[in-house]
Amino acid sequence: MSEVNLRVLVVQLSTIMLIFGFYLIFAPWIIESGISHWSIGENVWYLETTIPGLIIFLAGLYGYLKLMKKI
Repeated sequence: MSEVNLRVLVVQLSTIMLIFGFYLIFAPWIIESGISHWSIGENVWYLETTIPGLIIFLAGLYGYLKLMKKI
């Protein structure tokens, strides 16, 4: 795999990780605003989504910073 193709792959993976991580961070508020809040409960989703969301978001951010040679 050439260097250009590898950079494109890392950019695509980092973008997906940033978007998915951002979604997971705010998933409790998205779920809380809907009807599923009544059936799931109040604090069930916070630890299950926020912490993995932060990890995925930071990994995507690390990929971007690594590509820009800031790290």
